[in-house]
Amino acid sequence: MALACGQQVWSTAGMDLNPTIKTADYVVVARVIGSAQWGQRQWVDARNELREERDMWVATVPMQTVLSLKGDLSGAFTYVEAAGIPFKPDISATRLAPAGQGSLVLLWLYKQNADHLFRSFATSNLFRADSSTEYEYAHPDSVPVLPESNYVLEGQTPVERYCSILVQAYAIEPGGERSRDLLSLLSAVRPWWKIAEGRPILRFPDWDGPSFFDFAKTKLIPRLLATQGDDILRKLRANYYAYWLAGDDQFAAEHRRLVDRLDATWPDPHATNLIEGIIGDRQYVSSKLNARVASVRIAALARVELKRENLPTVLARLRSDESFDLRIAAVRWLDWMKSQNLDQFRDAPAARINRAAHLIENRQQILDYWTSH
Repeated sequence: MALACGQQVWSTAGMDLNPTIKTADYVVVARVIGSAQWGQRQWVDARNELREERDMWVATVPMQTVLSLKGDLSGAFTYVEAAGIPFKPDISATRLAPAGQGSLVLLWLYKQNADHLFRSFATSNLFRADSSTEYEYAHPDSVPVLPESNYVLEGQTPVERYCSILVQAYAIEPGGERSRDLLSLLSAVRPWWKIAEGRPILRFPDWDGPSFFDFAKTKLIPRLLATQGDDILRKLRANYYAYWLAGDDQFAAEHRRLVDRLDATWPDPHATNLIEGIIGDRQYVSSKLNARVASVRIAALARVELKRENLPTVLARLRSDESFDLRIAAVRWLDWMKSQNLDQFRDAPAARINRAAHLIENRQQILDYWTSH
């Protein structure tokens, strides 16, 4: 998504992991060398005194550092994750669950404080560390699992290094869903930028150094472009992320050309989840709302600005588009509109989605509400 700022455009991905990596004590590629175990830890207050009689459930997993992207964490350590529920969770409830023993994972970690306490991300309560080699994973997302490879440490900053690992991982299996999911993390890691005088500049200079764009152009983008082959979906993906990494219009133009080609030639017009997004001005985005292929229409709808004047456009899609996934996307847009304007739309109905039947059961109620507002 991009936000217009006069004649400039801010790229708006990157508001999640980028500051997390900045605040984390350590960012590492690590190998899982043991199984997860749930145990109980005492809740304490800031004075390291018991806060409640009830204990907190904490998962621990033995790990081995493979590469340090930030901080000096080497050798064996213990991954710690606190549960946000008062009863013992299932092992599969950990954010590390997708990773089996022996897997390579990408972690951002926090060390215990001087009193050997962690602050639970899930509950904000403090709990005691059991050993000096414990480090807490504190983020709502699942741990990224990497394909097996000999990863190379590239870049001068943690963000550059993190982006490099993601692109290296994608290049190993560019057609796989896991690698595609890893590549999508680039949108949450790479810095925000704006185009000024024909070149990108950082919106938040303290998030990363200005060297990021040179690094992207010399290391990340060539590796992405090398994955394209003859596959139109790989071509689309490579040009999409190449543009968002460094703001070069040649990649935006090539992405638009490929989107047009996909829309004209893809054999299944009902196909979804083919492309990562749309790059273009309002007129281009608007034109793609009438695309033949559902995936293109869905990507275009995600770029429609959250403004009241755009309600008729979104409601028209919810009312009559043949794609169930696009109607879901329209409902999500309305949910975002509500969350941004709670004072006006607090009583907007929540969608009752029946995926098995491909129905939004209260679609007419939603249409009636938003049409009257």
